[in-house]
Amino acid sequence: MKSAFHLALHVTDLDETRRFHGDVLGWTEGRSTETSAARLQGGGIDFAIPPVFRFNGQPGEECTAFFRDLSGNPPEIKGLADTSGILAS
Repeated sequence: MKSAFHLALHVTDLDETRRFHGDVLGWTEGRSTETSAARLQGGGIDFAIPPVFRFNGQPGEECTAFFRDLSGNPPEIKGLADTSGILAS
């Protein structure tokens, strides 16, 4: 998948959350977040819902997964095969 589209979380400790998402997951703040299931697994993170491909070969094709972060949130990681139609009406 080419990119993650959006991630918004409620957190209990901003500094620890930044460390977790930056050091453990390898993510950066902003719209250029790259996701990696292998990095999550390598960091010992268990998936609540493991990576799965949906809508293969169709508009909206995606890979999605859920895991628990340090604040107990179940963030969804979603990579879209084609981002050109995200906000299309």
